[in-house]
Amino acid sequence: MLVSYTGQPMKHSRAFTLLEMIVAIGIFAVIAVVSYGSLNRFFDHRDILQTEFEKMKDLQLAFSLLQQDMHFISERIVRDEYGDSEPLLIVNNIDVAGELLRFTTARRNVSLPGISTLQRVSYRWENGDFIRMNWLVLDRDQDAIVSEQLLMSDIDNVSVNVMTSDEETTQSLSTWDSAEKLPDGVEWQIQLADGTQYRRVFDIKGSSEKQ
Repeated sequence: MLVSYTGQPMKHSRAFTLLEMIVAIGIFAVIAVVSYGSLNRFFDHRDILQTEFEKMKDLQLAFSLLQQDMHFISERIVRDEYGDSEPLLIVNNIDVAGELLRFTTARRNVSLPGISTLQRVSYRWENGDFIRMNWLVLDRDQDAIVSEQLLMSDIDNVSVNVMTSDEETTQSLSTWDSAEKLPDGVEWQIQLADGTQYRRVFDIKGSSEKQ
């Protein structure tokens, strides 16, 4: 037995052997690989959830704008850039590519509280983009300025129909021939690129009293 100069037995310091080091490194490597894979999956799922959240937020905004515009639709007759009267509601316009709906609506004037201003608006579906457009003047000329707002992108399809009803039946029409009368409601269907489809029907305020 080895003794120190103080007369006490000496304790051997036990170091890691090479085999123990290799085993420890191997365990650490396995834990690192598993952790890295889990971290990657976490980030992948987070990105997917973030994308879905942004998509739902854009969809909610689009339907919210549609609801406001439909609710405050106006019967004010307007003239186009050539001086001709436009119908109160233009549905699936064959003269303008991608235009689904055009009408006049009242919007709150942020500079004058309690005062509303009328806008001529148009909803269009172009190259996968769902767009809201509005003219700054109602009776516009050929130089009238138009404002454009992208509501959603990557849209597979958007369709719009007008709804009319009487005491017995309800009809869904893809065209609207009346130039001076509004339908009872408007049906919107939006299909996303992943195939998910959303449908909303908006009542037109006061239309039922005019039938």
